[in-house]
Amino acid sequence: MAELKVDHGMMPDWGRADLPAPPPISARNIWTVVGPGTIALSMSIGSGEWLMGPALGAKFGPTILWITTGPRFWGWVYVVFGFFQVAWPGWAGGAAAALFAAFVGKLPGAPDKATLMAFTYFTFGLTVLLLLWGGTVERGLEKIMTVIVIAIFTGLLLFNLFFVDAATWWRVFKGLFSFGVMPKGVDVLLLGAFAAYSGAGGMGNIWTASWLRDKGYGMGSLVGAIPSAIGAKEVKLSPIGTIFDPAKASNMANWKTWWKYLYWDQGAVFGGGCIIGMYLCVLIAVAIIPFGTSITGIGAGAYQAEYMAKSWAPLWFLALFCGFWILYGTQLAVMDGYIRVVTDIVWSSTKKPHTWKAGPKALYYLALLIFVAWGCIAINLARPMVLIMIGANMAGFCFIVSSIQQLVVNNTLLPKEVRPPLWRNIGLVCVAIFYSYFVLALVGKQTGWWSFV
Repeated sequence: MAELKVDHGMMPDWGRADLPAPPPISARNIWTVVGPGTIALSMSIGSGEWLMGPALGAKFGPTILWITTGPRFWGWVYVVFGFFQVAWPGWAGGAAAALFAAFVGKLPGAPDKATLMAFTYFTFGLTVLLLLWGGTVERGLEKIMTVIVIAIFTGLLLFNLFFVDAATWWRVFKGLFSFGVMPKGVDVLLLGAFAAYSGAGGMGNIWTASWLRDKGYGMGSLVGAIPSAIGAKEVKLSPIGTIFDPAKASNMANWKTWWKYLYWDQGAVFGGGCIIGMYLCVLIAVAIIPFGTSITGIGAGAYQAEYMAKSWAPLWFLALFCGFWILYGTQLAVMDGYIRVVTDIVWSSTKKPHTWKAGPKALYYLALLIFVAWGCIAINLARPMVLIMIGANMAGFCFIVSSIQQLVVNNTLLPKEVRPPLWRNIGLVCVAIFYSYFVLALVGKQTGWWSFV
Protein backbone atom coordinates (compact mmCIF):
# COMPACT_ATOMS: atom_id res chain seq x y z
CA MET A 1 0.00 0.00 0.00
CA ALA A 2 1.32 3.46 -0.90
CA GLU A 3 2.41 5.67 1.96
CA LEU A 4 -0.21 8.12 3.18
CA LYS A 5 0.42 11.62 1.82
CA VAL A 6 -0.77 14.59 3.85
CA ASP A 7 -0.18 18.33 3.79
CA HIS A 8 1.97 19.10 6.84
CA GLY A 9 2.31 22.80 6.06
CA MET A 10 5.61 24.34 7.17
CA MET A 11 6.14 21.68 9.86
CA PRO A 12 8.34 18.59 9.49
CA ASP A 13 6.50 15.62 8.01
CA TRP A 14 4.97 13.25 10.54
CA GLY A 15 5.90 9.65 11.15
CA ARG A 16 3.63 6.82 9.97
CA ALA A 17 2.21 3.95 12.03
CA ASP A 18 -1.04 2.10 12.64
CA LEU A 19 -3.27 3.52 15.37
CA PRO A 20 -2.76 1.39 18.51
CA ALA A 21 -5.85 -0.54 19.53
CA PRO A 22 -7.54 0.79 22.69
CA PRO A 23 -8.69 -1.63 25.39
CA PRO A 24 -12.26 -2.91 24.90
CA ILE A 25 -14.92 -0.60 26.35
CA SER A 26 -15.84 -1.72 29.88
CA ALA A 27 -16.40 -0.06 33.23
CA ARG A 28 -13.00 -1.26 34.47
CA ASN A 29 -11.17 -0.04 31.38
CA ILE A 30 -12.94 3.33 31.46
CA TRP A 31 -11.72 3.79 35.05
CA THR A 32 -8.19 2.86 33.95
CA VAL A 33 -8.06 5.02 30.81
CA VAL A 34 -9.74 8.12 32.25
CA GLY A 35 -7.18 10.45 33.85
CA PRO A 36 -6.33 13.66 31.99
CA GLY A 37 -9.92 14.81 32.51
CA THR A 38 -9.45 14.41 36.26
CA ILE A 39 -6.35 16.61 36.17
CA ALA A 40 -8.17 19.24 34.11
CA LEU A 41 -11.17 19.09 36.46
CA SER A 42 -8.98 19.66 39.50
CA MET A 43 -7.38 22.62 37.72
CA SER A 44 -10.76 24.10 36.83
CA ILE A 45 -12.32 23.75 40.29
CA GLY A 46 -9.71 25.95 41.96
CA SER A 47 -10.23 28.91 39.64
CA GLY A 48 -13.80 29.04 38.38
CA GLU A 49 -15.66 26.92 40.91
CA TRP A 50 -14.11 27.79 44.28
CA LEU A 51 -13.20 31.44 43.60
CA MET A 52 -14.92 33.05 40.58
CA GLY A 53 -18.30 31.34 40.90
CA PRO A 54 -18.82 32.09 44.61
CA ALA A 55 -17.46 35.63 44.17
CA LEU A 56 -20.08 36.34 41.48
CA GLY A 57 -22.83 34.33 43.16
CA ALA A 58 -22.41 36.04 46.52
CA LYS A 59 -22.33 39.55 45.05
CA PHE A 60 -24.77 39.32 42.14
CA GLY A 61 -26.83 36.15 42.71
CA PRO A 62 -27.07 32.79 40.91
CA THR A 63 -28.62 34.02 37.63
CA ILE A 64 -25.12 34.54 36.20
CA LEU A 65 -24.50 30.76 36.44
CA TRP A 66 -25.70 30.22 32.85
CA ILE A 67 -22.26 31.31 31.60
CA THR A 68 -20.68 28.06 32.77
CA THR A 69 -22.78 25.93 30.40
CA GLY A 70 -20.87 26.12 27.65
CA PRO A 71 5.05 26.45 12.80
CA ARG A 72 7.35 27.84 15.42
CA PHE A 73 5.95 31.37 15.33
CA TRP A 74 2.63 30.15 16.68
CA GLY A 75 4.40 27.99 19.23
CA TRP A 76 6.10 30.99 20.75
CA VAL A 77 2.91 33.04 20.48
CA TYR A 78 1.25 30.48 22.75
CA VAL A 79 4.22 30.53 25.11
CA VAL A 80 3.63 34.27 25.53
CA PHE A 81 -0.15 33.82 25.82
CA GLY A 82 0.36 31.14 28.45
CA PHE A 83 2.78 33.30 30.41
CA PHE A 84 0.30 36.13 30.72
CA GLN A 85 -2.42 33.67 31.69
CA VAL A 86 -0.78 31.48 34.35
CA ALA A 87 2.48 33.14 35.41
CA TRP A 88 0.64 34.83 38.29
CA PRO A 89 0.54 32.21 41.05
CA GLY A 90 -2.62 33.50 42.70
CA TRP A 91 -3.78 29.95 43.43
CA ALA A 92 -0.79 29.44 45.73
CA GLY A 93 -1.77 32.69 47.47
CA GLY A 94 -5.36 31.52 47.83
CA ALA A 95 -4.28 28.14 49.19
CA ALA A 96 -1.91 29.93 51.57
CA ALA A 97 -4.83 31.99 52.92
CA ALA A 98 -6.64 28.75 53.82
CA LEU A 99 -3.48 27.35 55.41
CA PHE A 100 -2.91 30.59 57.36
CA ALA A 101 -6.49 30.59 58.66
CA ALA A 102 -6.19 26.96 59.78
CA PHE A 103 -3.03 27.66 61.80
CA VAL A 104 -3.88 31.13 63.14
CA GLY A 105 -7.62 30.70 63.62
CA LYS A 106 -8.79 33.74 61.62
CA LEU A 107 -8.91 35.07 58.08
CA PRO A 108 -5.77 36.96 57.07
CA GLY A 109 -5.96 40.75 56.99
CA ALA A 110 -3.65 43.60 56.02
CA PRO A 111 -1.47 43.28 59.19
CA ASP A 112 -0.84 39.61 58.35
CA LYS A 113 0.60 40.26 54.89
CA ALA A 114 4.19 39.24 55.74
CA THR A 115 3.13 36.00 57.45
CA LEU A 116 0.73 35.17 54.66
CA MET A 117 3.51 35.69 52.13
CA ALA A 118 5.64 33.12 53.97
CA PHE A 119 2.78 30.63 53.72
CA THR A 120 2.46 31.46 50.01
CA TYR A 121 6.14 30.75 49.32
CA PHE A 122 5.81 27.45 51.18
CA THR A 123 2.73 26.43 49.18
CA PHE A 124 4.32 27.45 45.88
CA GLY A 125 7.48 25.51 46.67
CA LEU A 126 5.51 22.42 47.63
CA THR A 127 4.01 22.21 44.14
CA VAL A 128 7.50 21.95 42.70
CA LEU A 129 8.41 19.03 44.96
CA LEU A 130 5.38 17.01 43.87
CA LEU A 131 6.28 17.45 40.18
CA LEU A 132 9.61 15.68 40.78
CA TRP A 133 8.09 12.23 41.33
CA GLY A 134 5.82 9.83 39.49
CA GLY A 135 7.43 7.96 36.55
CA THR A 136 6.00 10.28 33.93
CA VAL A 137 4.84 13.66 35.18
CA GLU A 138 1.28 13.02 33.97
CA ARG A 139 0.94 9.72 35.84
CA GLY A 140 2.09 11.25 39.14
CA LEU A 141 -0.18 14.24 38.67
CA GLU A 142 -3.13 12.01 37.83
CA LYS A 143 -2.80 10.00 41.05
CA ILE A 144 -2.64 13.15 43.18
CA MET A 145 -5.55 14.83 41.41
CA THR A 146 -7.82 11.77 41.64
CA VAL A 147 -7.58 11.83 45.44
CA ILE A 148 -8.09 15.62 45.53
CA VAL A 149 -11.15 15.55 43.24
CA ILE A 150 -12.87 12.72 45.15
CA ALA A 151 -12.26 14.47 48.50
CA ILE A 152 -13.46 17.85 47.18
CA PHE A 153 -16.68 16.61 45.63
CA THR A 154 -17.51 14.50 48.68
CA GLY A 155 -17.07 17.51 50.98
CA LEU A 156 -19.05 19.90 48.77
CA LEU A 157 -21.93 17.48 48.32
CA LEU A 158 -22.21 16.60 52.02
CA PHE A 159 -22.25 20.25 53.12
CA ASN A 160 -24.93 21.18 50.61
CA LEU A 161 -27.08 18.18 51.51
CA PHE A 162 -26.98 18.91 55.24
CA PHE A 163 -26.96 22.72 55.39
CA VAL A 164 -28.63 24.13 52.25
CA ASP A 165 -32.42 24.19 51.92
CA ALA A 166 -34.28 22.84 48.89
CA ALA A 167 -35.46 26.31 47.79
CA THR A 168 -31.85 27.49 47.39
CA TRP A 169 -30.95 24.32 45.51
CA TRP A 170 -33.73 25.11 43.02
CA ARG A 171 -32.93 28.85 42.77
CA VAL A 172 -29.28 28.17 41.93
CA PHE A 173 -30.22 25.38 39.52
CA LYS A 174 -32.42 27.83 37.58
CA GLY A 175 -29.36 30.08 37.27
CA LEU A 176 -27.83 27.49 34.92
CA PHE A 177 -30.58 28.27 32.43
CA SER A 178 -31.04 32.04 32.91
CA PHE A 179 -29.39 32.66 29.54
CA GLY A 180 -28.43 36.25 28.80
CA VAL A 181 -29.17 37.64 32.26
CA MET A 182 -26.57 40.22 33.35
CA PRO A 183 -26.88 41.69 36.86
CA LYS A 184 -26.80 45.48 37.01
CA GLY A 185 -23.37 46.85 37.89
CA VAL A 186 -21.59 43.51 37.36
CA ASP A 187 -17.79 43.60 37.65
CA VAL A 188 -16.60 43.08 34.06
CA LEU A 189 -13.13 41.87 35.10
CA LEU A 190 -14.67 39.27 37.42
CA LEU A 191 -17.29 38.34 34.83
CA GLY A 192 -14.69 37.67 32.13
CA ALA A 193 -12.61 35.66 34.60
CA PHE A 194 -15.64 33.58 35.54
CA ALA A 195 -16.45 32.85 31.88
CA ALA A 196 -12.89 31.80 31.05
CA TYR A 197 -12.28 29.69 34.14
CA SER A 198 -15.63 27.88 34.25
CA GLY A 199 -13.77 25.20 32.29
CA ALA A 200 -10.07 24.58 31.81
CA GLY A 201 -9.50 28.14 30.63
CA GLY A 202 -7.52 29.29 27.58
CA MET A 203 -4.22 27.46 27.46
CA GLY A 204 -5.61 24.75 29.75
CA ASN A 205 -7.39 23.23 26.76
CA ILE A 206 -4.10 23.11 24.87
CA TRP A 207 -2.01 21.39 27.50
CA THR A 208 -4.82 18.91 28.20
CA ALA A 209 -3.81 17.40 24.84
CA SER A 210 -0.31 16.92 26.23
CA TRP A 211 -1.70 15.07 29.25
CA LEU A 212 -3.69 12.85 26.86
CA ARG A 213 -0.51 12.11 24.91
CA ASP A 214 1.46 11.23 28.04
CA LYS A 215 -1.38 9.02 29.21
CA GLY A 216 -1.04 7.07 25.94
CA TYR A 217 -4.25 8.03 24.17
CA GLY A 218 -4.34 7.19 20.46
CA MET A 219 -0.96 7.73 18.83
CA GLY A 220 0.38 9.15 22.09
CA SER A 221 1.82 5.78 23.10
CA LEU A 222 4.12 5.93 20.04
CA VAL A 223 5.68 9.36 20.60
CA GLY A 224 6.75 9.12 24.25
CA ALA A 225 6.16 11.30 27.30
CA ILE A 226 7.87 13.79 29.62
CA PRO A 227 9.59 11.77 32.39
CA SER A 228 9.68 12.95 36.01
CA ALA A 229 12.98 13.80 37.68
CA ILE A 230 12.80 11.05 40.32
CA GLY A 231 11.51 7.50 39.89
CA ALA A 232 11.19 7.62 36.11
CA LYS A 233 12.23 4.94 33.65
CA GLU A 234 14.05 5.99 30.49
CA VAL A 235 11.38 7.55 28.26
CA LYS A 236 11.94 8.96 24.78
CA LEU A 237 9.92 11.93 23.52
CA SER A 238 9.72 12.31 19.74
CA PRO A 239 10.07 15.86 18.37
CA ILE A 240 7.42 15.10 15.72
CA GLY A 241 4.05 13.38 15.83
CA THR A 242 2.95 10.17 14.16
CA ILE A 243 -0.16 9.72 12.02
CA PHE A 244 -2.13 6.70 10.85
CA ASP A 245 -3.64 5.80 7.49
CA PRO A 246 -7.43 6.28 7.70
CA ALA A 247 -7.87 4.12 4.61
CA LYS A 248 -7.28 1.02 6.80
CA ALA A 249 -10.51 -0.17 8.39
CA SER A 250 -8.75 -1.30 11.58
CA ASN A 251 -7.33 2.18 12.12
CA MET A 252 -10.74 3.83 11.80
CA ALA A 253 -12.32 1.27 14.12
CA ASN A 254 -9.66 2.04 16.74
CA TRP A 255 -10.17 5.78 16.11
CA LYS A 256 -13.88 5.52 16.94
CA THR A 257 -13.18 3.54 20.12
CA TRP A 258 -10.61 6.07 21.31
CA TRP A 259 -13.25 8.76 20.83
CA LYS A 260 -15.57 6.86 23.17
CA TYR A 261 -12.90 6.94 25.86
CA LEU A 262 -12.38 10.63 25.15
CA TYR A 263 -16.10 11.28 25.67
CA TRP A 264 -15.83 9.69 29.09
CA ASP A 265 -12.64 11.52 30.04
CA GLN A 266 -13.35 15.00 28.66
CA GLY A 267 -17.14 14.91 28.38
CA ALA A 268 -18.31 13.07 31.48
CA VAL A 269 -15.45 13.52 33.98
CA PHE A 270 -14.19 16.96 32.99
CA GLY A 271 -17.25 18.60 31.38
CA GLY A 272 -19.83 17.13 33.73
CA GLY A 273 -17.54 17.62 36.72
CA CYS A 274 -17.05 21.32 35.91
CA ILE A 275 -20.79 22.02 35.79
CA ILE A 276 -21.55 20.03 38.95
CA GLY A 277 -18.56 21.55 40.77
CA MET A 278 -19.58 25.08 39.82
CA TYR A 279 -23.16 24.40 40.88
CA LEU A 280 -22.14 23.06 44.30
CA CYS A 281 -19.66 25.89 44.98
CA VAL A 282 -22.10 28.65 43.96
CA LEU A 283 -24.81 26.88 45.94
CA ILE A 284 -22.70 27.20 49.10
CA ALA A 285 -21.93 30.86 48.39
CA VAL A 286 -25.54 31.83 47.71
CA ALA A 287 -26.78 29.90 50.76
CA ILE A 288 -24.36 31.16 53.42
CA ILE A 289 -22.61 34.35 52.24
CA PRO A 290 -24.67 37.58 52.50
CA PHE A 291 -25.81 38.91 49.12
CA GLY A 292 -23.56 41.71 47.86
CA THR A 293 -20.44 40.53 49.70
CA SER A 294 -17.19 41.23 47.80
CA ILE A 295 -14.79 38.26 47.90
CA THR A 296 -11.61 39.74 46.48
CA GLY A 297 -9.34 40.39 49.49
CA ILE A 298 -6.16 38.57 50.46
CA GLY A 299 -8.26 35.98 52.30
CA ALA A 300 -10.35 35.08 49.22
CA GLY A 301 -9.32 31.44 49.36
CA ALA A 302 -10.76 31.03 52.86
CA TYR A 303 -13.95 33.11 52.88
CA GLN A 304 -16.23 30.09 52.62
CA ALA A 305 -14.83 28.65 55.86
CA GLU A 306 -15.83 31.74 57.87
CA TYR A 307 -19.47 31.45 56.86
CA MET A 308 -19.67 27.66 56.86
CA ALA A 309 -18.45 27.63 60.46
CA LYS A 310 -21.54 29.64 61.43
CA SER A 311 -23.63 26.61 60.43
CA TRP A 312 -21.45 24.19 62.41
CA ALA A 313 -18.18 25.13 64.14
CA PRO A 314 -16.12 22.06 63.07
CA LEU A 315 -16.72 23.08 59.45
CA TRP A 316 -14.11 25.82 59.89
CA PHE A 317 -11.23 23.36 59.59
CA LEU A 318 -13.01 21.07 57.14
CA ALA A 319 -13.74 23.97 54.78
CA LEU A 320 -10.18 25.28 55.05
CA PHE A 321 -8.85 21.80 54.33
CA CYS A 322 -11.13 21.55 51.29
CA GLY A 323 -10.28 25.08 50.10
CA PHE A 324 -6.55 24.47 50.43
CA TRP A 325 -6.59 21.31 48.33
CA ILE A 326 -8.89 22.87 45.70
CA LEU A 327 -6.55 25.82 45.15
CA TYR A 328 -3.34 23.86 45.66
CA GLY A 329 -4.46 21.30 43.07
CA THR A 330 -5.10 24.08 40.57
CA GLN A 331 -1.68 25.65 41.14
CA LEU A 332 -0.08 22.25 40.67
CA ALA A 333 -1.97 21.57 37.43
CA VAL A 334 -1.41 24.97 35.79
CA MET A 335 2.28 24.92 36.71
CA ASP A 336 2.76 21.54 35.07
CA GLY A 337 0.49 22.45 32.15
CA TYR A 338 2.32 25.60 31.16
CA ILE A 339 5.77 24.08 31.61
CA ARG A 340 4.89 21.11 29.41
CA VAL A 341 3.63 23.49 26.68
CA VAL A 342 6.98 25.31 26.77
CA THR A 343 8.83 21.97 26.79
CA ASP A 344 6.88 20.59 23.82
CA ILE A 345 7.34 23.77 21.78
CA VAL A 346 11.07 24.07 22.41
CA TRP A 347 11.63 20.31 21.98
CA SER A 348 9.77 20.29 18.64
CA SER A 349 11.18 23.50 17.18
CA THR A 350 14.87 23.58 18.23
CA LYS A 351 17.68 21.02 17.99
CA LYS A 352 19.98 22.03 20.86
CA PRO A 353 18.01 20.28 23.67
CA HIS A 354 18.26 17.01 21.72
CA THR A 355 22.00 16.97 22.45
CA TRP A 356 21.42 17.12 26.22
CA LYS A 357 21.85 13.86 28.11
CA ALA A 358 18.56 14.19 29.99
CA GLY A 359 16.70 15.46 26.91
CA PRO A 360 13.11 16.62 27.52
CA LYS A 361 13.44 16.00 31.26
CA ALA A 362 16.20 18.60 31.54
CA LEU A 363 14.21 21.02 29.39
CA TYR A 364 11.06 20.55 31.50
CA TYR A 365 12.80 21.19 34.82
CA LEU A 366 14.84 24.10 33.46
CA ALA A 367 11.61 25.76 32.34
CA LEU A 368 10.09 24.93 35.74
CA LEU A 369 13.01 26.59 37.54
CA ILE A 370 12.58 29.79 35.50
CA PHE A 371 8.81 29.75 36.08
CA VAL A 372 9.28 29.38 39.84
CA ALA A 373 11.82 32.21 39.97
CA TRP A 374 9.38 34.53 38.20
CA GLY A 375 6.48 33.28 40.33
CA CYS A 376 8.27 34.27 43.52
CA ILE A 377 8.37 37.82 42.14
CA ALA A 378 4.82 37.83 40.75
CA ILE A 379 3.34 36.71 44.07
CA ASN A 380 4.21 40.12 45.49
CA LEU A 381 2.60 42.19 42.70
CA ALA A 382 -1.09 42.02 43.72
CA ARG A 383 -3.68 40.18 45.81
CA PRO A 384 -4.17 36.50 44.80
CA MET A 385 -7.71 37.09 43.49
CA VAL A 386 -6.56 39.99 41.30
CA LEU A 387 -3.69 37.91 39.88
CA ILE A 388 -6.10 35.11 39.00
CA MET A 389 -8.61 37.47 37.38
CA ILE A 390 -5.89 39.02 35.21
CA GLY A 391 -4.77 35.60 34.02
CA ALA A 392 -8.34 34.43 33.49
CA ASN A 393 -9.19 37.32 31.19
CA MET A 394 -6.04 36.55 29.20
CA ALA A 395 -7.38 32.99 28.98
CA GLY A 396 -10.53 34.37 27.35
CA PHE A 397 -8.41 36.00 24.66
CA CYS A 398 -6.49 32.73 24.19
CA PHE A 399 -9.83 30.98 23.63
CA ILE A 400 -10.59 33.30 20.71
CA VAL A 401 -7.24 32.85 18.95
CA SER A 402 -6.91 29.11 19.59
CA SER A 403 -10.50 28.38 18.46
CA ILE A 404 -9.93 30.08 15.11
CA GLN A 405 -6.54 28.46 14.62
CA GLN A 406 -7.88 25.04 15.61
CA LEU A 407 -10.64 25.46 13.05
CA VAL A 408 -8.08 26.11 10.31
CA VAL A 409 -5.62 23.36 11.35
CA ASN A 410 -8.31 20.67 11.75
CA ASN A 411 -9.80 21.37 8.33
CA THR A 412 -6.59 21.73 6.34
CA LEU A 413 -3.89 19.47 7.83
CA LEU A 414 -5.95 16.48 9.00
CA PRO A 415 -6.88 13.74 6.50
CA LYS A 416 -10.48 14.22 5.35
CA GLU A 417 -11.62 11.00 7.03
CA VAL A 418 -10.77 12.30 10.53
CA ARG A 419 -11.66 15.96 10.16
CA PRO A 420 -14.28 17.22 12.61
CA PRO A 421 -17.94 17.20 11.54
CA LEU A 422 -19.80 20.42 10.80
CA TRP A 423 -21.37 20.68 14.25
CA ARG A 424 -17.93 20.68 15.94
CA ASN A 425 -16.70 23.41 13.60
CA ILE A 426 -19.80 25.47 14.39
CA GLY A 427 -19.08 24.90 18.07
CA LEU A 428 -15.57 26.35 17.68
CA VAL A 429 -16.97 29.42 15.95
CA CYS A 430 -19.51 29.86 18.75
CA VAL A 431 -16.71 29.61 21.34
CA ALA A 432 -14.76 32.35 19.57
CA ILE A 433 -17.84 34.60 19.46
CA PHE A 434 -18.77 33.86 23.10
CA TYR A 435 -15.37 34.81 24.51
CA SER A 436 -15.03 37.76 22.13
CA TYR A 437 -18.03 39.27 23.88
CA PHE A 438 -16.34 39.19 27.29
CA VAL A 439 -12.97 40.38 26.00
CA LEU A 440 -14.56 43.27 24.12
CA ALA A 441 -16.71 44.11 27.15
CA LEU A 442 -13.58 44.37 29.30
CA VAL A 443 -11.73 46.48 26.71
CA GLY A 444 -14.74 48.79 26.43
CA LYS A 445 -14.99 49.12 30.20
CA GLN A 446 -11.31 49.92 30.65
CA THR A 447 -11.13 52.41 27.77
CA GLY A 448 -14.60 53.91 28.06
CA TRP A 449 -15.13 53.39 24.32
CA TRP A 450 -18.28 51.21 24.66
CA SER A 451 -20.38 49.33 27.18
CA PHE A 452 -21.94 45.88 26.78
CA VAL A 453 -22.96 45.20 30.38
